Amino acid sequence: MPYPVYALVGLTIWQLFATGISTCSNSIVAGGSMVVKINFAKESLIIASFAQSIFEFIVRAILLAAVFAWYGIVPHWTSVFFPLMLIPLVLLTIGLGFITSLVTVILRDMQNIIVLATTILLFLTPVLYIPVSNGAMAKINEINPLAILIGAPRDMLLTGSVPRFDYYIIASVLSAVIFLAGWRVFHIVEPRMAERA
Repeated sequence: MPYPVYALVGLTIWQLFATGISTCSNSIVAGGSMVVKINFAKESLIIASFAQSIFEFIVRAILLAAVFAWYGIVPHWTSVFFPLMLIPLVLLTIGLGFITSLVTVILRDMQNIIVLATTILLFLTPVLYIPVSNGAMAKINEINPLAILIGAPRDMLLTGSVPRFDYYIIASVLSAVIFLAGWRVFHIVEPRMAERA
């Protein structure tokens, strides 16, 4: 597998998370006047903001298809499951987006913190490099759910299998829990949001 293809697939999936968490965290502040004047489900702001990252993901996927064609690579037939394998990453992103959007309303510098955190996470997650099997980075990858949530869809697309599917299931359950917890916290705090937005 040519390295540019491997790296671009990883970056395409990573940017779905990084762009999503960034846009979701800023959604309440960006829609401040609407939050104050109109009574509606504020969760829709988070989900609508995440739609921006989906659009960017589709554009990147088209460019990625061109790179596949350039190198003459045909994706494995199991790539039909690729969108389904992204669902846990989407749930994790939106769940964290619920929480970070509330924090951003109070702490306006949260956006800068998120940019810094996602940059550090990029290097702690095997996005641009092959996961190592031993050493400190291997331990970090074991406790980093993003490692498997990005690696599993990429492996499914490129090789047709997921080496550590049990880890993927655990990370998927964790993503669903974070999504539900974030949504619940957001729902509880929502009535007081207009005072701060």
